Amino acid sequence: MRAVVTRLDARWVQAASRDLCTRLEQLLAQHGQKRPINHVLAMSAFFPGEVDLSFFIARELGARRVYLPRVIGERNMRFVRIEENWLSQVQSGAFGIPEPPLEGGAVFDEAVAEETAVIVPGLSFDRHGNRLGRGKGYYNAFLQPPMTNALLIGVGWDLQMVPEVPSDSDRAAMDYLCTETQLIKTNLSEDEN
Repeated sequence: MRAVVTRLDARWVQAASRDLCTRLEQLLAQHGQKRPINHVLAMSAFFPGEVDLSFFIARELGARRVYLPRVIGERNMRFVRIEENWLSQVQSGAFGIPEPPLEGGAVFDEAVAEETAVIVPGLSFDRHGNRLGRGKGYYNAFLQPPMTNALLIGVGWDLQMVPEVPSDSDRAAMDYLCTETQLIKTNLSEDEN
């Protein structure tokens, strides 16, 4: 899957990312009618073929508090709040991935997990909400209680949706999957727990 995603045309990725971002906005608007979403934990694109959430982030900054991840140790990351000029402030962090600076930005407080949406990248997803990441385990470590109470949204392309992803009890299942053409309420969605 890594090889397939890497070969995606950059122009297609940009257009598809916009479509995906529009779906994400719609989901948060609809979900906000059930329970408020005041915080969004997003991610900045780095790997070739990865979803670019810049459009979504720019629009959400006016409506909610938005945070990006910052690695602070092995399998340990914190989300730091960003502001309007976030693109000019990110810096190369662990593995070369753009990260917000720790100084000046508020660190996300897990006590507000229930009013938070977490946008989760992955290499593959299945309709049960299982996710295969890139193998470092940062999201698996972060998505533990109380973060399992957040709205978990996996983002990827249609071609990354597969029949089955191996799962175990250490991995939180996504509530929704968002692609360039569809929004999937998973079989393990919070409404059915």
